[in-house]
Amino acid sequence: MKRKMLLTVKGKEREWCFEVDADPQYLQEWWDDNLDIGIIENIIPGWVVDIGLMRVWCFVQDLINFNL
Repeated sequence: MKRKMLLTVKGKEREWCFEVDADPQYLQEWWDDNLDIGIIENIIPGWVVDIGLMRVWCFVQDLINFNL
């Protein structure tokens, strides 16, 4: 089952991050190959942070996604 992941690409002067859909069963292989990739657990809109509800937002997302 594919999950949202964040792939980080580092250049000589800058760093870019890309959201990809990938199968987590290959994570260890990618890490062994020195790829900087990780599972995205929570997606938080800026307005949620602005009003101070980030923890509540993440808790609700974790409940919905069974990540507790």
